[in-house]
Amino acid sequence: MSASGKARVSGNGRVYGNAKVSNSARVYGNAWVSDSAGVSGNAEVYGNASVFGNASVYGNAWVSDSAGVSDSAEVYGNAWVSGSAWVSGSAWVSGDASVFGNASVSGNARVYGNALVSGDASVSDNALVYGNASVSGGRIDADANIAGPRDLVQMSVDGVCYARFRCADGSWRITSSDGSDIPDRIEAALRCVTVAL
Repeated sequence: MSASGKARVSGNGRVYGNAKVSNSARVYGNAWVSDSAGVSGNAEVYGNASVFGNASVYGNAWVSDSAGVSDSAEVYGNAWVSGSAWVSGSAWVSGDASVFGNASVSGNARVYGNALVSGDASVSDNALVYGNASVSGGRIDADANIAGPRDLVQMSVDGVCYARFRCADGSWRITSSDGSDIPDRIEAALRCVTVAL
């Protein structure tokens, strides 16, 4: 464990293992940083948040509440991860993006720009969510390429969130939050809304 520069670890904040907190970064509240994780720049980790594995939080990024950043994930720029959100794998959250609620970003996914990922949304694989895109639920995966409202249509029916989104090759993909088959009536409704955009 090391804290260097003007870095501060206060309250019940803890730093374990080979983790490093440097520059003007802060870890406080009941937050903890462990393993070989790093928090640097002006980043803040607080509340009951955790950063571990080889994860990095830097720049002016904030990780708060009960949120977590693990594995080799990175949160940087002015990004904010809060609530019970989780960023893992080799995922990146950057720019002015926010991930909150129970949302997760994993795999090699990238969330950046002014994008918002919230609710129970899951962004994974090689998905890109950026620009002014807002994902409020459902499963966004594969090679999704969502830059704004014209690239994504979502609807919830009987507690299942369905999403129709644009992929990197220009094609469209439909997923359900529970992994179930897409009913014909849902697929038709999502296609109609997409055409109207």
